[in-house]
Amino acid sequence: MANLTVVKKDMFNIVSRLKKIDKGYFVVFNNKTNHYEVHNSNQAFNTYCLTSPYDKLDCRLLDYVLKTSLVNNPNLLKDIDINNEKVVDKANEQRSNMVDSCLKDVYSVVNSSSRSYDLYRSFKTRWL
Repeated sequence: MANLTVVKKDMFNIVSRLKKIDKGYFVVFNNKTNHYEVHNSNQAFNTYCLTSPYDKLDCRLLDYVLKTSLVNNPNLLKDIDINNEKVVDKANEQRSNMVDSCLKDVYSVVNSSSRSYDLYRSFKTRWL
């Protein structure tokens, strides 16, 4: 909490406009990360809600808070699940492509080998 500075007033009245959305909201500036954070004093264990993706306090932060609020966006969890499924599908597709590529390389090396080797001589050491 030593790195946090509470913002009480700002040029565009963002703090007071956030309080109209929810009375528990307050804004702090994190001196360590140089970002604004939105906190809510009504939460049970931790007041942190989100970090602003913007450098300045303006109406974009209000829109962002409204978008990420479960009260105002009941489909938020569904959107998160859909996005997570897309991420998993993309990772599985990349893994499948990598495995296919490796198998093709192994097959081409094994198949195009013109020199045959003797199993009993290839893996034994010759002693002088």
